[in-house]
Amino acid sequence: MKKLICLVSIILFSIYNLLVCYAQEENKLLMAVEKSPHPDAKNCDDFGYCWGDNKDDGKKKFQYYSDRFNYGKDFWAEAEPNLDWLLENIPYVQESIYINGYKVYNHLLKQTNDKERKIELQNKILDLFDNRLEYFGDDPEVLERKGSKAYPFLASRGKENYETLFNLYKEIIEKRGNKTSRINLQYFMATVSLLKQTGKLSEEEVLNYHEQIISIIEFNKENALDKDDLEAWNEAENKVDDILNKVIKFDCEMINKRIGSELKEHPEDIRISKRALRYLIKAECYDDPLFLVAAEGVYQSDPKAGLARTIAKKYALSNDFETAIDWYEKALEKENRPEKKSNYLLENAKLLSVVGRKSEARNNAFKAVELDAGNSTEAYTFVGDLYMTSNNNCKGTKPVSQRLIYLAAYDMYKMAGSQNKMKTAMAQFPSIEEIFTEGFKEGESIDVGCWIGGTTTLRRRK
Repeated sequence: MKKLICLVSIILFSIYNLLVCYAQEENKLLMAVEKSPHPDAKNCDDFGYCWGDNKDDGKKKFQYYSDRFNYGKDFWAEAEPNLDWLLENIPYVQESIYINGYKVYNHLLKQTNDKERKIELQNKILDLFDNRLEYFGDDPEVLERKGSKAYPFLASRGKENYETLFNLYKEIIEKRGNKTSRINLQYFMATVSLLKQTGKLSEEEVLNYHEQIISIIEFNKENALDKDDLEAWNEAENKVDDILNKVIKFDCEMINKRIGSELKEHPEDIRISKRALRYLIKAECYDDPLFLVAAEGVYQSDPKAGLARTIAKKYALSNDFETAIDWYEKALEKENRPEKKSNYLLENAKLLSVVGRKSEARNNAFKAVELDAGNSTEAYTFVGDLYMTSNNNCKGTKPVSQRLIYLAAYDMYKMAGSQNKMKTAMAQFPSIEEIFTEGFKEGESIDVGCWIGGTTTLRRRK
């Protein structure tokens, strides 16, 4: 019995100490609280709580609500009436009623299946955000949080809510700018779509708002924290574009009609160029003459390796190889990623070979291997092909000298691991008779000459 009494005493003493510590911490928190800046806030105590005209009632209601909140979720339904009273009568009492009040209402919303009750709680949550902004300062982050709830709550209730939602998201973007959350950008585009469908917005206005949203997404893609963040922004962009595609149908003729003349008159206007390029890509108008005009306009203001490469490929497809090579050079200047740069070098090497700049083509191929060994097979095969097709550039006066290009090509194919091409090259080797007739020995080192240069081992045809 004595042991039991002792144990109970220890437990009670421990609880007492915990309560004392808790009370001390509570006081520290209370002292740190800032009172409402609202002019209606009155009868404020030293802890920053403003109790209004009836301090006693306010304190009782606050205490009852606060106790039920602290007891846990099972008691939050009991906290609701007093929370409602506080928000109605002394909305400036303390900011915590908005922070914790949201938790209460949101929890109760999840617990009910009654349609009218859901609407009631949704309205209470939205009012929470509005009152917090009114009584505790215009905080853009609070407005942002309201945005995350407003569309799911109001959009399905009818078109009378569309303009309210539109104005909310417009304000969020004005205040948050590039910090606007992905979900609110999507909700804004969805609201723009709803207003377009009801005839409240024109196509031009829809496109303008879409561009505004996309510019924010592009900023965040360029400044993504990591791969996952980038993927999330890409997903948001796709969703925004999908919404746009449901209300505006893009085709090449429509784009030319809507923006073609404007782009041609003002190719230096990055806003017009970006819009045109985005729409042309969306409609897959890659062969439209407007595509290059838009792409080059964007590059002048926003030079990126990938875009330069796209422009290069377009010129190559139209057989303007010299211009394509110039654009590949721009892409190589801007690209810092080894694997990408290696690929660009190989692509440019092929164009250089087409215009007869074989030595430069080979240099590009070798540089590609230095940057990415994974391109070795393609690069060495390409150089071997350059050598194999150099008979017009490397005309020797005797049989052996005429066939040295094939020996050099064989060496490249061997490095590439291309057995079939090695056999093709070997079939063009000089015969043993030709080697002896010219006074050479099989196996000796010999200068290749011509533009190829270097040495190779003299071998005979088998």
